[in-house]
Amino acid sequence: MNVISAGGRARDLVVRVVTPSVIVDNDATTLGQWVARVVNHVYPTPDHSYGYVVVAGPENYLPVNAATGRPQTQIVVCVHDMNSEQAGYVTNSIMDDAGLVVLCERNSSPATLEPSAVAQCIRDGELEPPFELSAVGVSGVSCRYAPEMWSEIVSVDRNYMDGSGGGFMVHPMWINGGDHTVREMSGTFGWGAEYALMVGALEPN
Repeated sequence: MNVISAGGRARDLVVRVVTPSVIVDNDATTLGQWVARVVNHVYPTPDHSYGYVVVAGPENYLPVNAATGRPQTQIVVCVHDMNSEQAGYVTNSIMDDAGLVVLCERNSSPATLEPSAVAQCIRDGELEPPFELSAVGVSGVSCRYAPEMWSEIVSVDRNYMDGSGGGFMVHPMWINGGDHTVREMSGTFGWGAEYALMVGALEPN
């Protein structure tokens, strides 16, 4: 299995996977659980924390592999760091050891997700994927790219991805290191009015 990565530390990852089989949304959700477990293995989720939340869907059905004669599907998985959701200067600024003076002001915690570390965990094979994979790409993405990708995955009426998502604030989302799913909650991610318009535009009238 070929595993590559790109980008620096980020609050959001996009993991694209090629599998030599036909995959539907339920299978993609199962793969999302595996990605959640891999990320949690690298960055353990604190107890009673949502941690790194994950949604997934089949991005497109690829041409039949000429060498093997087998169908292929590309799956896309989005990972969002909910540990850094709490914004505000008082909460996130750096203080001296005594907690008396402000050394550095910042209104959010630093990004923690390192694409290369997640890719290396996959290469090491400590967590077996739920089905055969032929290639994996792990990207650290911006707060501009992530909302677009997330909204496409969860949309009932997708623009270019195959299949159909469960809907905004409904699509299954893995939490607690892949322990279980809840309804996705991207409306609480602080992605702003532009994202709200985006998901509204993607949903059927």
